[in-house]
Order: sequence, then C-alpha cells, then structure tokens
Amino acid sequence: MEQTPHLAILPAQGMGHLIPLAEFAKRLLLTHNFSATFITPTDPGPLPAAQKSFLHSLPTGINYLLLPPVNLDDLPDDIRTETRISLTVVRSHPSL
Repeated sequence: MEQTPHLAILPAQGMGHLIPLAEFAKRLLLTHNFSATFITPTDPGPLPAAQKSFLHSLPTGINYLLLPPVNLDDLPDDIRTETRISLTVVRSHPSL
C-alpha cells in the first residue's frame, strides 16, 4: 500500500504567514497529492475571525490543529507585535 506524503506546517501567527503557506500546501496537494496539517500556535483570547474563517475553508486534505494558548502575562503591554508572535511560537514548542 502506497502512503501519501504528509506535511506538518508550523506557521507563525498572522494571516501574512498563514496564507502563503496554505497556498504552498494547496499546490503540493494538487500537484503531488501531499496532505498537510497546519499546527497553529495561539495566544490567549479568541482566534481572530479572519483566521478562523480561513482555516475552516481549507480544502480536503489540508487540516489544522490549534495548540493550547500560551501564557504571555509576563510581557509588558507595549511589547512589539513581532516579539509577541515570536514568543508565542517559541512558548508553543512544549505542546508539540
């Protein structure tokens, strides 16, 4: 029995990271019959509506898994968005 290749993709938070990787996964699915799972780090609070809608619209063969939210309580309120995203990804590694 031949197995189809399956990719695990760990995008940083944000649509700017998710959309290009999803397009890449779709191309691999259509061209080479790969399947994929997006393993998505999350921070406290609800998943943004746009991201939720996008993940729900992925074609058959591309799935997603939301990692448990990480604790960011130790960060200052004025932290840069890029730093918050990077720390969310790093702090999600134990959940992998």
